[in-house]
Amino acid sequence: MDPPEENMHTVKQVAERLNVSTKLVYALCSAGKIGYVRYGLGRGTIRISEEAVQQYMEEAKAEFTAPSLQPLRHLTPPSSRQRE
Repeated sequence: MDPPEENMHTVKQVAERLNVSTKLVYALCSAGKIGYVRYGLGRGTIRISEEAVQQYMEEAKAEFTAPSLQPLRHLTPPSSRQRE
């Protein structure tokens, strides 16, 4: 069953919502990162469901983990090194 039309968004609407370019939304569709339907003949027009947008947003979240830092090693300045 197709989603109702009111739950479908244009590429421009999705781009504005994600704060990205329409070119990126087209690329995400082509790469299969965002699900979409194409209506019409030839190239037609792309519509993206609200569910597809939500799913992409969940999958695109990056989890930040602080890198483990090595303890600092204090260096002796060259002028105070002992000459061999």
